[in-house]
Amino acid sequence: METPLHSSSDKLAPPGTTKMRPEHSLYPDVADISHATPALVEFLRYYFQAKSSHDADTWIKDFDISKIFYIDTVLGLHLNQENFEILTRSVMASWDADAKSYPLRIIADEHSAVMFFEDTPTMFGTELRGISALDMENGKVIRQVDYWDGRRAALASGRLPLGQYPSDFKESIVKRASDPVIRDIVNRLHAALSTGDSSAVAQLLDVDAIWEDRTTRTILDGRLAIERYLSRASSTLPYGAGTTIRHVVGSAQGGDYEWICGPGAAARHGITALKLNEDRLITLISPLWDASYAGDDTMAALIRLTLEP
Repeated sequence: METPLHSSSDKLAPPGTTKMRPEHSLYPDVADISHATPALVEFLRYYFQAKSSHDADTWIKDFDISKIFYIDTVLGLHLNQENFEILTRSVMASWDADAKSYPLRIIADEHSAVMFFEDTPTMFGTELRGISALDMENGKVIRQVDYWDGRRAALASGRLPLGQYPSDFKESIVKRASDPVIRDIVNRLHAALSTGDSSAVAQLLDVDAIWEDRTTRTILDGRLAIERYLSRASSTLPYGAGTTIRHVVGSAQGGDYEWICGPGAAARHGITALKLNEDRLITLISPLWDASYAGDDTMAALIRLTLEP
């Protein structure tokens, strides 16, 4: 049984818990923290408390303003040293009083991490369920890249024109090399997916692995089912043939890689989050990409490929 927080002095969740505990029920306590370090959990607890409280002064302190690069990959909105504070304050001031942001899943450590998040509809006029890649130095975020699916979301109509959309997500500002465990897994996974080698992907998976495409809203359960699916679908997936790796974050517990699509893909770029077990096998693969650029026929075809023939 989990013990609730009783005061603001309780900074870390008790050992063995798998949920994150906001004070005073500021937001729902639903985050899976089973693959995150206590230090990362603590940092993000206060990060989301400040964000959900619309406390710009406190939230801004979680970022190194001298280095920060923050981008919403659907809109192309990007913040840097010059505009981070003023735009953050302006955006927060526009939120409805009951707007909340909270974590759904946290992976890795205080050097680089993955967080699945929920922004409630009153924050931006539409529900956002996304995945963020975080790079941190000295306890502060220096790079944050948010991915979500803008398809059918009115907010996505405010995206920057392609000519103004940044092609560089500033991964070059990250000086610390990613963890060798997650980097090796990502390189092998990417090599297999980009060549359509479903058997090689299967060798990286735990027998009970879950494939969770958060854009097509499909889940495949088990190594064999995933291998069969990839044998049918890998040539048409936006994170398959022609894809290149943009950036890797994470630890031996898991992480993610950001990727850039090849010509003719259903998306422009995306992110794939991973959870690893003690044997360094993948237990969860969770791709997310913006399907705003894909037509209904393309989406329907991708979903049909999840069906066993």
